[in-house]
Amino acid sequence: MSGRVRWALGAIVVILVGSGQAMTRARAEELPPTKDQPRNRLGESTSAYLRSHADNPVHWYPWGEDAFDEARKQKKPIFLSIGYNACHWCHVMNRESFANPEIAKILNDHFIAIKVDREELPEVDKTYLRAVEAMRGTGGWPLTVFLMPDRRPFFGGTYFPPGDRIVPESGRVMAGLPTVLRQVSKLYREQPAQVNKMANAVADFLRNSIKPGAMESSKLTPELLASAATSITSQFDPEYAGIGRPPRYAPKFPQPSVPLFLLAYDDKPLTADSPVVKQADIMIRNGLFDHLGGGFHRYCVDREWIVPHFEKMLYDQGQLLSLYSKLQPRHDRPGYARAVAETVAFLERDMLLENGLYASSLDAESEHEEGKYYVWTEEELRTSLGDEADWVIRFLGAEQPNFEEKSILVEAVPPEKMAESLGESEADFLTRWDKARRKLLAVREERASPRRDDKAITAWNALVAIGLADAAEAFNDQGYREKAVRTVEAILQHLRRKEGTLARFSVGGEAKGTGYADDYAATILALLAVDRVTEDSRYLETATQLAESLIKQFWDQAGSGVFYAASTKEPVIIRIKENYDGAYPSSNSLTALALVTLAKRLDDSGEEKSAVLAGLFRERAVKTMGIHVATMEETPVSSTTMLRAVDRYLKEKGASPVSKDGPIESLTILPAEPELVAGKEVRLTLRVEMAEGWHVNANPSTAPFLKPTVVTLAKDSPAVLKDVSYPKGEAVSVGTEANERIDVFSGTFDVTVAVVLAKEYQAGQPLEFHLAYQACDDRRCLAPATATVAVPSSADSPDKRPEPPRDPS
Repeated sequence: MSGRVRWALGAIVVILVGSGQAMTRARAEELPPTKDQPRNRLGESTSAYLRSHADNPVHWYPWGEDAFDEARKQKKPIFLSIGYNACHWCHVMNRESFANPEIAKILNDHFIAIKVDREELPEVDKTYLRAVEAMRGTGGWPLTVFLMPDRRPFFGGTYFPPGDRIVPESGRVMAGLPTVLRQVSKLYREQPAQVNKMANAVADFLRNSIKPGAMESSKLTPELLASAATSITSQFDPEYAGIGRPPRYAPKFPQPSVPLFLLAYDDKPLTADSPVVKQADIMIRNGLFDHLGGGFHRYCVDREWIVPHFEKMLYDQGQLLSLYSKLQPRHDRPGYARAVAETVAFLERDMLLENGLYASSLDAESEHEEGKYYVWTEEELRTSLGDEADWVIRFLGAEQPNFEEKSILVEAVPPEKMAESLGESEADFLTRWDKARRKLLAVREERASPRRDDKAITAWNALVAIGLADAAEAFNDQGYREKAVRTVEAILQHLRRKEGTLARFSVGGEAKGTGYADDYAATILALLAVDRVTEDSRYLETATQLAESLIKQFWDQAGSGVFYAASTKEPVIIRIKENYDGAYPSSNSLTALALVTLAKRLDDSGEEKSAVLAGLFRERAVKTMGIHVATMEETPVSSTTMLRAVDRYLKEKGASPVSKDGPIESLTILPAEPELVAGKEVRLTLRVEMAEGWHVNANPSTAPFLKPTVVTLAKDSPAVLKDVSYPKGEAVSVGTEANERIDVFSGTFDVTVAVVLAKEYQAGQPLEFHLAYQACDDRRCLAPATATVAVPSSADSPDKRPEPPRDPS
């Protein structure tokens, strides 16, 4: 935050809140009344969150010029309240303050009140959240902002109680909303120069915040990634995992982009002590995960991940599906597969809409009580389970309440330990637990359920499609694959308009709003994910079209990277640019990752037109990453999706060598010292030795969704690949059906290639081959990978060619 903002804020805070005594006096001060305004205009809104305020005595306006015109006309400041439907404290402030006629009268008399759904108008939310964070050092929801009629903010905060309160920990007085309203109104009327100075300071800060960083694409190096990974892992809670600030290390957000980067960056075998494994394990063991219905809550308020903030957000489900799916092949644990299966079941049961899209969220509360739907008393468990209750109560840690005299269900005893204590196998215990879980879930479904917000947000549905595709790949599951395809098709049918642009969301089956940069970038990644598991070229074509539209609408021609909103939209104050990942990746991070991934896929297609587009997309990706180098260096934990893009870009430039611990034990070229002559053809054999128990798909593969094993010549090689000959595959049984067979390569197999060296070939020039493959064993399939092997350089010089064998005679 700039010194100017700090100075101006200090002055205005003193004026607004003063001492506790001043605040108490201020509550009794009467402000001159103004003429009545019409009741609020939220009843016909598409937003369920706005409609929940339609009966308030506050004369709410939706965001729009009508409100600003009225503010200018009446010479009043604007009271802007931003929230979302699943937000517990948004509902609390609604009940305590906005439904209160006395508080509503102050608002109506002295402000123009605007209510915004942050999920429908995210650029409004992002702009004013950044302003409040600059002014107060923190932000959140409900977000409360005071604006000039020209939209410049001059003061703000988050939740305000309905009256002044003493904060027990500090003894200081927390100003209630009536106090703040009266003091802001008084300041606005009596000290307009001071208010204008503050508004100017904040507006200047916002303009400076979008100035592009220096272009430092030369720093996109392995060293950048190594330094970032070291910094990030040092910030993990050493005892309970996850990112948090010491000494409290709370609250704890899952931040899936953090472990996803660490998984992508370091492909070494994982152990139980790995930070990613520790976080993944504790998240599905404790309160963040819904042990009855599946799915993940938004975050936990405590260090130990026991007490969640109970709302469920769609974007978390998609990202965590990806995390556990990508983790499964690296650290095989039954709990990961169960978490994925139960989260998918939750999405299908509780979030799926009639049009094939998913709803955005479930509320944290039901019957005005946070978490009421999810918590249990011991008596409720015993009544529901009868004779099975004792072991279930022990398994779920419900012997002692952990949340206001009730219990949040956690996995208090590992399944293998419970099985041992019950004298049965772990598999038998898990079957028994699943029956009890379903019984408890049926009982819970009789309760009043949390509200669901039925708007289907484009980017969030795209993240779910990616997660489903990742699950299909990790578990070789056709059901997950079909759901990924269905989700992408629903996005294209219901959220893509006839002219090819994306909507932000749909509600009641109707597309609404203008898509933002994250909607485009996430949808591109979803299309590429489904392309990867189906090999349907339509998805690649659509991804390419959306990438061209993304660049046309959002690209910053002056500074590189993308703006959040399209060039056709009127800026809130500025055209906001996102630089940091949080619970959800930033639009610039998603764009960089999408363009790097798309460029590689277009290169692999081998078409000349595709190669041109690949070059364009890669150039824009490099520029986007290049201007964010300083951000990645300074705050890597908030840049992890951008770091994933850098990691993918660097790996694309040079494929990884064979890992000693991987499914391929060795990859060699025969003969060991081939004769390489400029302009001549040479035949070589790539010999692949698989580790015991592993296989790769044959070429051609048995089914379109199976990745065939493919040998290619590295780009810029001084040669042309004339021919590739693969061996005949071996038919093996997969799945539960004996007649379900696929062709694979296993053991040791040879691929023969014919290469014509360029006439300009010179001794010593590298000649590298890439082996693209997907390895599987009898339980899992790893993500597709590429290995590299090079012709030994000692053979490159004519002076070092082996002599012909001598006649023994």
